[in-house]
Amino acid sequence: MAITGLALLFIMPAPAHAAAAFTITNDSTGGDCASFGTWDFVNHSCTMNVDVSTGSDGIVIAADGIMLDGAHHTLTGSGAGNGIYFSSRTGVTVKDLIVKNYEMGIVGSSSDEAFITGNSVSGITIQGIYLSNSTNCDISGNTSESNYGGISLWQSNSNVISYNITRQNYLQGIWLSESSNNTVRGNQTSNNGFFGIVLDPNARSNTIDSNLVRSNATGIRLWISDGNVITNNTISNVILNAGIDLNDSNDNQIIHNNFLSNDLQAVFCCFGPGNSFSDAAPGGGNYWGDWTSPDNNNDGFVDYAYEFMGGRDELPFTTPLNCGKPDLALATTKTSWNSYADYMDRILSVEYEVDNRGTKTTYSAQLTGSSANNGVICATAEPVALGIIPEDASKSGTLKYLVPNGVVAFIASINASAEDGCGIGYIYP
Repeated sequence: MAITGLALLFIMPAPAHAAAAFTITNDSTGGDCASFGTWDFVNHSCTMNVDVSTGSDGIVIAADGIMLDGAHHTLTGSGAGNGIYFSSRTGVTVKDLIVKNYEMGIVGSSSDEAFITGNSVSGITIQGIYLSNSTNCDISGNTSESNYGGISLWQSNSNVISYNITRQNYLQGIWLSESSNNTVRGNQTSNNGFFGIVLDPNARSNTIDSNLVRSNATGIRLWISDGNVITNNTISNVILNAGIDLNDSNDNQIIHNNFLSNDLQAVFCCFGPGNSFSDAAPGGGNYWGDWTSPDNNNDGFVDYAYEFMGGRDELPFTTPLNCGKPDLALATTKTSWNSYADYMDRILSVEYEVDNRGTKTTYSAQLTGSSANNGVICATAEPVALGIIPEDASKSGTLKYLVPNGVVAFIASINASAEDGCGIGYIYP
């Protein structure tokens, strides 16, 4: 069943915040950094060395150029306030932090050139990662899951949202509201209650490129949003509304996407002129999984246009786009006893690096199993998730092995899996 009249207006000013439990400043001690981490005055960085729990707001970054390195520690709230907050700042970095149980997870307001990367945000009652009135920021490689909303921009321009995982959020995976000239690329957004990616309202001249969008109530939705480019995405397994839903939106280009196994592939509603679903040959349109033949002249396009509610694709492809087994390589980068206790218990840590040598983003990469000779047993619960690996990039994962006394060498074999840009899974080796 299509929900063609649903309009959720997302207008949210910068949230107020109470007195924070901790404030990081750019002075000799880093403000409160020493309460939970180590301050590096030369590099203006605070590296956490303990988990932290707070009653309301968590940590405020109160100076330009500060790096907060969570070092995979956890910041836990009581359901109120902001986990991380910075306002009117330039060059702030928040990385490798686990944020749980706040109203807002990581919040930036009126800030430029922020870098938010490698964080995991969950249990948030409003938005997991949120920027307002901010420009030239980079939100990459984060996981925002089981929140009310995943990642959101409001009145924020020229930012990049890339290679994030947004899943199982009540409202949406990624939301752009009154925001222009942003790039949303290489994200994996799934199982969100209403939308995978939504531009609503007045989101203009944004590029939505190479995202894997599946099992959301609506794949990609545009409402009162003009001049956007939607390309190279795979939208699949929509179970309620449409793979793509355009409402009162003009002059958008929707080409070279895959629409697979959606209850309704596309809806185009309510006076939206100038939207294009295909280029002239050899450019072509989109791949629609329910419209793949005939192709009597073997030009790679279905001989008849694909028509849907309110629109048509003049040159639908006969085969999916951007599919193919990712070109991955595995290497061992580090072998060590992580501690004296591990040495005594004969638990050896081996760090493996998976390199993406191809030209396309790899999704859902994971180490799925390992076996070894000489009585060595893998002691790590599997699988070990690596997530999204961009082209020409790598991700690392660590497996621990129980090594019997007297064994000085062993050979381990590794199994892995990954998905391509169409959501097709592959097994390695």
